[in-house]
Amino acid sequence: SWGPDKNGVDGVFLGKNVVACAGSAIEDVVTQIVPKILSWRKYGEAAVHNLRRSLGADLPEYVPDFGTLVDHYIIHAGGYAVLKAIRDRLRIPSSMMIPSFATLHEYGNTSCSTTWYALGFAETTQGI
Repeated sequence: SWGPDKNGVDGVFLGKNVVACAGSAIEDVVTQIVPKILSWRKYGEAAVHNLRRSLGADLPEYVPDFGTLVDHYIIHAGGYAVLKAIRDRLRIPSSMMIPSFATLHEYGNTSCSTTWYALGFAETTQGI
């Protein structure tokens, strides 16, 4: 609920687990989006990979190449650790994360407005 906590304090507490929580939330969203943006080739790669796993091959969970699925990433620059965790977990090429990292470097975490700054950076430098 959007009210005071049991101690009567208004506000939001961001603990040390914020990166893990953000990563988990993004993973949930990506799990829902990926089937809608995968090419038939990527579906084939996933099927072969999962078949090999089911036959006993010691392979990690299949994660598609997000660098080929999406042209641009505009991610809220909430902090370096958050951006790095998203990049590493989804295996997004660092070059595709430049708008978000540059925004964090130039403006810091300015709440939701960093997303607009990252979009502006991408428009200017990547021709969106």
